[in-house]
Amino acid sequence: MKHWCNITLLILGVITMIAASPSLKQEIQERLLGTSVQVIASKESEWGEWVVMGSGVVFKKNGKSYVVTAAHVVEDLKQVISDIDEGEGKEKKKILWRDAWILIERIKEGRKTGELRLLAKVKFATKTEEEGGDDVAVLEVYEGDLLPYSAVPLPRGEKVWVGQECWQSQSHHSGIETRTTRS
Repeated sequence: MKHWCNITLLILGVITMIAASPSLKQEIQERLLGTSVQVIASKESEWGEWVVMGSGVVFKKNGKSYVVTAAHVVEDLKQVISDIDEGEGKEKKKILWRDAWILIERIKEGRKTGELRLLAKVKFATKTEEEGGDDVAVLEVYEGDLLPYSAVPLPRGEKVWVGQECWQSQSHHSGIETRTTRS
């Protein structure tokens, strides 16, 4: 009797998991794609507006939302201002950054329902690969609380071993890829 009770509970558990599977699958999809955003940098010139688009991954830390992207995506937002220091007579350069747009697609039940555009400031950017740098930029989103999800980096020194179960979020905009452990 006890054996049949365990089998019945097992069957009911499997049926429950199968019935919940579409909503669980949808939640996993929304969480993985929710960390992927598009970064848009535009610049005015005498020939019109130039637009550079790339991908980014959302990370949240200490109540703030950041987007990691490639430095070459935001390179056109950089303004270098040169001044002459009257006391020393030397040229000083100051780098200012214009804001970038962060675009996230809103998806519900597998269907695109709209887009959310948010401004972000460039916190720092390394040199591009062509300049011998790492080609990484970090943007801070002004209204980051509107971004629902965050990627989770591996802790320092921790590695993913062969066969380890992971969720992968490859940006659907272009090349940034994050791997996060399943929680």
